[in-house]
Formats: sequence, structure tokens, C-alpha cells
Amino acid sequence: MAQPEPYVMHLEPGQRNPILLNHVGFKTDGVKQFLVAASASSGFSDFEVLGPAGIPVYAGKLTYAGATAEWTVGGSMWTGDFSDLRASGVGFRIRLSATSSSETVVDSSEPAAKKVKTTTSTTTTTTRLLSERFDIGDTLVTDLCVPDIIHYFRSQRVAGKYAKKDYAVAFAPNEDGTRKEGTVDLHGGWYDASGDMSKYLSHLSYASFMNPQQTPLVTWSLLESADGLNGGATDRLKSFITPLREEALYGCDFLVRMQAKEGYFYQTLFDKWSKDVNQREICEYATQKGHKYTTWEAGYRQGAGMAIASLARASALPNEFIATTAEYSGNVYLNAAEVGFRHLEVNNVNYLNDKTENIIDHYCALVAASELYAATKKEEYLTAARSRAQKLMEAQVSNDAVSYFWMANGKSANDPEARPFFHASDAGLPVISLCRYAQVEIDTALVEAAKLTVARSMEFELGISKEVNNPFMYPRQYTKAVGSVAKTAFFFPHQNESGYWWQGENARLGSLSVAASKAHQLLASSADAEFLRELDVFRTSAIDWVLGKNPYDMCMLQGRGRRNPDYLPQYANAPGGICNGITGGFENEDDICFKPDPHGADWAENWRWGEQWIPHAGWFVLAAVLH
Repeated sequence: MAQPEPYVMHLEPGQRNPILLNHVGFKTDGVKQFLVAASASSGFSDFEVLGPAGIPVYAGKLTYAGATAEWTVGGSMWTGDFSDLRASGVGFRIRLSATSSSETVVDSSEPAAKKVKTTTSTTTTTTRLLSERFDIGDTLVTDLCVPDIIHYFRSQRVAGKYAKKDYAVAFAPNEDGTRKEGTVDLHGGWYDASGDMSKYLSHLSYASFMNPQQTPLVTWSLLESADGLNGGATDRLKSFITPLREEALYGCDFLVRMQAKEGYFYQTLFDKWSKDVNQREICEYATQKGHKYTTWEAGYRQGAGMAIASLARASALPNEFIATTAEYSGNVYLNAAEVGFRHLEVNNVNYLNDKTENIIDHYCALVAASELYAATKKEEYLTAARSRAQKLMEAQVSNDAVSYFWMANGKSANDPEARPFFHASDAGLPVISLCRYAQVEIDTALVEAAKLTVARSMEFELGISKEVNNPFMYPRQYTKAVGSVAKTAFFFPHQNESGYWWQGENARLGSLSVAASKAHQLLASSADAEFLRELDVFRTSAIDWVLGKNPYDMCMLQGRGRRNPDYLPQYANAPGGICNGITGGFENEDDICFKPDPHGADWAENWRWGEQWIPHAGWFVLAAVLH
């Protein structure tokens, strides 16, 4: 039978192992859970973990968990947990056995005695299932995935004709065809996605509540990841610190160039997805048609907040390291951050499409102010951080249906115009920003207020993820589609303010895993053990989903595990990168899909699933380090 093209995912049930687990493996002292796709009547009740030598090293019970929502892929599930196993090594497997018996009645006659003799034959059938091999190690996911992602970002550095063109980038024209004079040197940075050679601080600004953090998120995450490995337990972990920081400074050099002399940052260098170097222009753009506008100034939520945070964080690295690695000095980084921050404190609302700050401005500005205070100890930045933290904490509200969710637009919880905060890539950033603020705050009462808000937010995340049958412990969200009412759901709504943009949410999963890890650290001394355990399961489940424990038995980190998805034949996915991922169903959003026919072969649609995007790897590298 002819094989399908690699960029179109056709997986029949028989092509997926029914034992679904993280393809890379598990942490020795961490959560170790798996699923079995089988009906309630399958007969499975026990499992064994086979060690590298094929000998059982652990035995446990399965629990029937049922199906998820209206998902047509995967079906009913059983759950298994072997977290108590404290072994390590290469080549473990899970073995299941189900035994069933059937009786056959056989009649035979004896003519002479005129008797009928009845006998019963019993047949015993044993069904065995064996998982694919997996590994267990003290820092396994970090050891394997972090270097992959470092090499991915190295491979995505802008090069060739694009790099040459970016030394002199023109401004997008006005509606009358005139344009701002001159060009700007914007070389450096990373390609945004498998099929997108443009470079972004953010986009979707016209949609108000959907701005993703892109290049500046990557730089900040790389710096945070390197710091998270400081004091690492092994030489291997320590060896990741320098390349993480090198890659971060490469990105920070680009951010310096993206700052105009007036102090603001440019939002986007965009080619309208054309790959035409002559269309690479400084602009803001809108809709799937890529309409370009001259409102290129970035507000806090439009990438400038995280750019400031990255530059301030980078400025604190040792001067010798910066001098031997980067184009600019630590003083240049810090000056760019301070100038940009002070500029936005005056001008931010002028750069926003609706002239109104929302929760994304608050959490991005909070990270910026926190990093500036950490780097300088100047009182003005601590004051600014406190102000933003207060605004962010006030955005946590409850209504009759849901407790402690984030409000995006500042409305009261029961206001008909209330728009809850839900985000396809940065859902964890409100918690992460408060955790970063708590690290630099010197007032213990204010730290306690931040801790309470973080705890409540994670209670919300855990609560909505457990309120329905959810064997995968997929992080759910409180959404509100355009023209509809608020509701909890698994996936980002297709009808949203952008008019077109919805895709797989692997970045969202990474950000929520980071949020759970940061919350775990912040609350470790005060929270009860069961809550901390639930956070551990939550953050691990998000990682497991990306690395293969999903209904498609598909590892979405290219080069690891099995069935790595591709994008388009002319835009192959890069090793170490992570694709957009799985979404709600194309027609029925309570279903699930990945490259469904015929959309999986349609270039206008298939980006939603198989295309790699740098925020996915940006969040996942930090999730892996913290895990």
C-alpha cells in the first residue's frame, strides 16, 4: 500500500500503539503516568513495568477513565501510574495482559444406548499488549530536549538572502503610497515559523486580547532557562548554560536593533508570507490577508514589554561573557531597556489599537519592571512593578460558574461584556509574571498577596481541568467565542477576535507547565502536599502531551519519539523544533483533530497543525528545565 505524504497525517487506529505515554521517558522521582486506549470490557486490569532486561520491576492496577468530550480519536481510556517506581535506565516497557474464557457445549449421541452425551469445552484466550520502549532518568527530559531546542534555534537564525536584505529594511508605505524615509539595520533574529521568514515581537494586535509574545519571549525564556540550570547537579546540565545564554544574546542584539531612536520598538519585520525579500518591511499587519499598516510602534502587550525584560535580564550577565559573545555591551542592553520602559510609561496607550490597556499589558509590563528592578535596584522600577502587580491581581475574579479566573478587559465578572482571559500561547504568563515579581519584591506582605493570587490561579487551572472527564489531564480553559457566552473548553475557540487565527496550542501547554513549576517553587513551603502533587501532575501532563501521550501517539518535538509531524514538503520542520499541535475539531470544536482531510493538504489551513513556531520551543525549553 502506498504511504501518505509525510506532511499529511493519516493514522488509522492500528497504526497507533494503544499504550499512550511520553515517548522520551520519565523522571526517576517524578510523575509517571500512561493511558491505554481500550473499551471498558477489554479485560485489562493490571500492568507490569518491564526493566531493561525484560524482567518485571513494578506491578500496578489500571483504572478505567472513559472517553473525553466528543473526541473521535482515541476513544475510551484506562489510566496507569507507576510514579512509585524509582528505577532508572534505558528500554523500559509496559506489559498488559487480559484473560477471557469461553465455553463450548458439544452434544454426541450413543445409538446403542439411545443416549445423548453432553460435554463442555472451555477455551482460555490471553491478550497481551506491550508498549514501545521508554527511558527513565533523574533529569531525562532536560538532558535530551534542551540541547535539541538549542540546536533548533541555532538552525532558525536568519541567513542567506534574508539576512543580507535585513541590513537595510524599509518602512511600509502609507495609504497614499508615500513612506517614511530611510532604512533600518534589522539583521539577526530568528525565522518565526517553518513557512514564515518574517520576524516578530508580536502580531494580532488588532485583536486586542490575542497578542502572543514571540522573539522577546524566546530571549527571556532562554535567559531564565540558563539561570534555572545554574548550580546544576551534573556536568551535562551545566554545559547547557553557555549555549543558552549565547543564543539569548544573539536574540537580544536583534532586539536592540528593533528599537527606534525615539525609544519605542518596532512590532514586526514582515514579508506578507511571500518569501520575497523586497516585501520585508517594518510594519504592523492585520488579518489573514496580511494588510500592512504604519502603526509599527509596539506597546507593552505587542512585544515591547518582554523585549525590555529580556534586555534588562541580559544586562546582568558577566561583562566578560557579554563582551566575548554579543555585538553590544551590557550597558547598551540596560540603556535600551530603561529608555524603552520610560517611553512606554508615557506612550503605551497611544500605541494600542483600542487605546486601552488590558491584562496582557499588565503582565508584560510587570515582567519588564521586575527585571529592571532586579538589574538596577532603582526604586522607580519596584514602584512600577507593584502598580502592575496590583492591576494584575485585581484582574482575578469569580462569577457564579467559575472561581479565580483572569479577566482580560477589566469588566466585572458578571458583566455581559466581560471577556475572560484565555490565550493560545501565553496562558501561563499571568502566574509566571507574579512569580517573577515575588522574587524581587522586598515587602513580605506584598509577596504574600502575590502568593495567594498565584495559588488561586492554579486552583482555577486544576479545577476546570478536572471538572469533566479528562484522562489526559489536558489543561482546559475558560473561553468566550465571539458572539457567544463564556464556557470552559479544551481548545481555543475558532470564532475569535482575529477572524481567522487558531492553531495547535503547544506553546500554551508549555507556558502552563512553567506556571505550575513556578507556582510549585513559590508555594512549596506553605501549600499542602496534595495541592503540590496536583501541580506536579498538571505540569508533567502538559509535557507528556507534547512528547507523545496524546490520542495520536505522536511526539511533536522533531527528532524525538515517533511519528513526528511535518509541515509542507518545501518547508520541512527542523530537528528540535515543536509544531503547533492538536486542535479542536474543524467542524465540531468539542471534537479533536490534527490535519483532518481535506484540510491537512490545504496550504491555507494546514499551518494550524504541523507548522513549527518559535514560541512553542521557547516555552518548552523552560518547561523542560524546570521539570
